[in-house]
Amino acid sequence: TSTNLFNGLFDGQNHKISNFKCYANNSLNQIGLFGNATYTIQNLIIEDVFISEQINTKQKSDFGSLLGCLTKTTSTPTITNCHANNCKILIYELNSNYEFHVGGLIGNVDNASINNCGIKNCIIDIYGGSYIGGLICWGNDNGGTITNSYSEVDITFQMAQTNFGCVLGGLCCNYFITNYCYSINTIKVTNLINGKV
Repeated sequence: TSTNLFNGLFDGQNHKISNFKCYANNSLNQIGLFGNATYTIQNLIIEDVFISEQINTKQKSDFGSLLGCLTKTTSTPTITNCHANNCKILIYELNSNYEFHVGGLIGNVDNASINNCGIKNCIIDIYGGSYIGGLICWGNDNGGTITNSYSEVDITFQMAQTNFGCVLGGLCCNYFITNYCYSINTIKVTNLINGKV
């Protein structure tokens, strides 16, 4: 969560973490293998990830298979050489009408450096109103840079209400400088009101 930060260097040494599952049911607001981190995560592979959440309160929430939120403190946080494969993220919003950020790998970042990262064979299935990015969703004011990274994701989005918009991006939603990146995505949207893809 936002009050329990991972504040250090995590080096996976190219090892693999499999079968991470999280059924949050409105109990957490930053969800991923790491909920909220502030420094560096590198050299890690994750696969067979399943995240499920029902949102029924007006709280800002961040979701990603690797990391919910990457927060800047004193130095630029970095994610390097991290990859996800065969992930599924299911979010169902129950009348909350509040924003949430869903990224295949990372939900929300603040002035970060993302290098040599990617996600493939991922399904993101959303019911509600939100922001969605294939690799990374949201960047606060200055999301930072994404370099040599990719997204291969299937996104299904059904909008549930009329008074809140949505933004969907194949690689990311907003506020990023991208270099040598690509995305190959399938995006299916129904009931799109006040939104853009």
